[in-house]
Amino acid sequence: MRKSVKCLVTVILAAVMLMTAAPIAQAGSEGVYPYEYWQMTETTQDMGYSKSLAGYQWSTLYGTMNAPELQNGELRYNIYFPTNPEPDREYPLVVYLHNSDTSYLQDKGYTPWTNCINNTRHKMGDTLLALMGEYVLFAPQIPGATGEYFEGDGWSNISQEQWRTLTKDQTGSSYYLKAAEKKMAEIIKNGVQLGDKTAAVDMKRVYLCGDSLGAMGAYAMLADCPTTFAGATIRAGLGDPDKVYLWKDTPVRIIHGDQDEAVPYEGSTVMIEALQAAGAKDAERVAVVGGGHNVMYVTYQTIDESGENIYMTWLTDQVREDAQLPKFEKSGGNNTWLLVGVAAVAIAALAVAAYVLVKRKRK
Repeated sequence: MRKSVKCLVTVILAAVMLMTAAPIAQAGSEGVYPYEYWQMTETTQDMGYSKSLAGYQWSTLYGTMNAPELQNGELRYNIYFPTNPEPDREYPLVVYLHNSDTSYLQDKGYTPWTNCINNTRHKMGDTLLALMGEYVLFAPQIPGATGEYFEGDGWSNISQEQWRTLTKDQTGSSYYLKAAEKKMAEIIKNGVQLGDKTAAVDMKRVYLCGDSLGAMGAYAMLADCPTTFAGATIRAGLGDPDKVYLWKDTPVRIIHGDQDEAVPYEGSTVMIEALQAAGAKDAERVAVVGGGHNVMYVTYQTIDESGENIYMTWLTDQVREDAQLPKFEKSGGNNTWLLVGVAAVAIAALAVAAYVLVKRKRK
């Protein structure tokens, strides 16, 4: 009888362990996002034409993406692309993640815009036009309803109070960033379509630029999409040093003012040291001596003796022969079926144990 009881207890404990294994495994894979199961609604509007500071005319699409997880407002985005794209040509794609100053404020009713084309201090759009000719620019935009950032509001989940004191960010990408990644993947795969015109994207020449808040998002996006970008420029941000091994083969320039009082300069030191330890072949930190937080001009407007823009020329020279579309991992649905399967096994084990115990009692 005692052996039967021990057997039953053992089976029950095993069943309980099996039933809890799936949730534990799910918790252990925090950061994996159920892209395929995320039901999104999207609107897109032709905004006509937009002129860069130099007078170049772009076609512009404005869109919004909504999902239940985007609790503080929808993700908005602008896509700038050649007005008359050539049908047999593939265009470079630049993904720009903005800083906190460029968020749209819902309570103010601001018109969506991006400071890389028609509201700019650093002339990023025109600089890239001069270097690459025509290209596609994807500029997603997140809300900032209060003008401040709290956990989950930014491109990563780090809050404003945290980013002023921390030297690394291990919070992972926010749902806003993941929505942007999903849209980016669609643009790379299908190009930008407007009417009967399509601007196809050259997958080997996809570039990432992130400023401040957007720099934190850039680090998270590189970890999420480690084989997508040919190169990246990151200005004044914090990242997760434990994930750099994923994207160490992506060339990167990390630019930061050594007197930055908004985002600690040490954050860039942590990231470049982690990249070097991981064996990165083309990763450099650019320390702006005496520079504060807003050193965008260094990133986009540094000219060498020959008149070339140093960092943007470096960026646009990068080509990634092994580039791949982002591979988004499934969770949601798969975990659901896993839990159902484990529960079924546990119930069956309990039933068998009960049957065996009853039979032994009758004997």
